[in-house]
Amino acid sequence: MCKVCLCNEQSAEDPLISPCKCKGYCGLIHMNCLKMWINNKVKKEISGLAVSYNFTKFECEICKSPFPKIVRTETE
Repeated sequence: MCKVCLCNEQSAEDPLISPCKCKGYCGLIHMNCLKMWINNKVKKEISGLAVSYNFTKFECEICKSPFPKIVRTETE
């Protein structure tokens, strides 16, 4: 079950993955749910002509392990 949307369904386009060290009921997350979580963690700052994108921490909020920079699925 996905720890974000609490759904068991998955597809080739949106598989359940385990990107951190969490185990059990909170160990899986849909690829699209992870993408949405990442987009919500990005802070965009505009200063004149410059635009900066910053993460506060790129880690699991539960187990505190860092998320991988690349996630590959069997379809890739």
